[in-house]
Amino acid sequence: MRKIQSILLVSALVLAAGIAQAQDSGALLDLLVKKKVISDQEAEEVRADLVKEYTATPAGKINISTPVKELRIYGDTRLRYEYREAQSQFNQSDSASASRFRYRLRLGLEAKLTDNWFFGVRLETSSSPRSTNVTMSQTSGTSNQAPAFSKTNDGIYVGQLYIKNTPFSWLTLTGGKMPNPLVTTPMLWKSDINPEGFAQQFKYTFRPFNDTDHTVVDGKGGKSGAEPGEPNPFTLDVFANLAEFVYDTASPQNSFGKGTGNTYTKNDTFLFVWQGGAKANFDKTTFLQVAPTFYFYSSTRNADFNGTVTGTTSNTYTGMPGGQQTGINNLEIFDIPMEFDWVMADIPFRVFGDFAYNLQGAARANAAAAAPSGNRPAPRVGGQDIAWQAGLGINKIKKKGDWELMGYWQSSGQYSVDPNLIDDDVFDAHLNMQGPVFRAGYALSDAVTFNVAYNYGRIINSNLGTGGYGGTLNGTNSSPAEHSYNLVQVDLNLRF
Repeated sequence: MRKIQSILLVSALVLAAGIAQAQDSGALLDLLVKKKVISDQEAEEVRADLVKEYTATPAGKINISTPVKELRIYGDTRLRYEYREAQSQFNQSDSASASRFRYRLRLGLEAKLTDNWFFGVRLETSSSPRSTNVTMSQTSGTSNQAPAFSKTNDGIYVGQLYIKNTPFSWLTLTGGKMPNPLVTTPMLWKSDINPEGFAQQFKYTFRPFNDTDHTVVDGKGGKSGAEPGEPNPFTLDVFANLAEFVYDTASPQNSFGKGTGNTYTKNDTFLFVWQGGAKANFDKTTFLQVAPTFYFYSSTRNADFNGTVTGTTSNTYTGMPGGQQTGINNLEIFDIPMEFDWVMADIPFRVFGDFAYNLQGAARANAAAAAPSGNRPAPRVGGQDIAWQAGLGINKIKKKGDWELMGYWQSSGQYSVDPNLIDDDVFDAHLNMQGPVFRAGYALSDAVTFNVAYNYGRIINSNLGTGGYGGTLNGTNSSPAEHSYNLVQVDLNLRF
């Protein structure tokens, strides 16, 4: 009789909670076992009956295939006001500015399958690899040919699509267009840029002080045995991340027309990354992480951004107005991102930094000086092969009423990092710039935050341009040189 009552009780609760809550009935069964209302064996029988009833019930309507063990839907949306302004390097009374209202949507799905297989997909607004933002009432083409509130600038695109497998607890293999598997910072890699290719992640956790016994000493100084003590919280995560990213695909690699002067040869361009590091966890809130990384490219000496191997200087990065701004020749970057987190007076703090050095910086500068450079030739390197960042974060947002502050200084040399991957919010994606970045946030609810950001940048070496991808303020010149730069962003974020 007691078993029948328990089945009726659990079934009623499950129906009251809805079909979506059916799989949570295990907690109710565990409670009944704990209260000794039913036995463990009876609980297993009830659980089996409920699962059978749940899977046979057509009222569920949502049919998830058998291999799917877990499914998570997540996303966020954002409203933004943004203002950017820059002064020309050659005429500081000449300036460019952009004032924009923007929005974005990111909607993702992650699934855990049988045998430790996973897949993920994320849809997002904007086709730009650097941004998921859409500018309100911005039209493609000539603006006076489009009606008000046109949708020509709106769309839904695949931002992530990847397959993942964990054959061992210490190894994760990923392929596709994936979330960045590396430990990195916006100085080197903007977070909106999702790499494409393959990655292998190794991680192992050591617990060197996991002996929880300690000797008890009696009042006479003698040993009276041992009793269990508190476990030592220290752990050491040792990790290695390897990546083979398809940076750019040349198609076709070879053309018809040999002997007619029309033949050409192109190579696919790959970005290879070797990263190793360690994270020392002193307790739940205190850790130190260091992740030395080496970035290098296929065909770096004579390849432009399109992967074209020419053997000439016509595709060599110069960094000067009117010259090559996106070339990846002579880039072999050694990078060390670092972070230390702790809690003081119940407030989380973190100190973070990044240091990057291009081992081929001098060769990159020499190639730029020898290449056509637009307005004037580029001088030699002179310390422009280094980029660095140092900052402090105070508090973290986890729930309603939380706040956070963060600020850092960044300096990016002309020949230090890949101009195609850097954050275009900081310095408008230009190099040979330095200055502060500030951000503040407040949680209006558990799901909604209000954020403000400010960045100021100034040219480091006035004898060089400010080469780079060139963000919002390009104007009619495809590669302007900026003397100074200002950015203000005000965001309302909602995550779900």
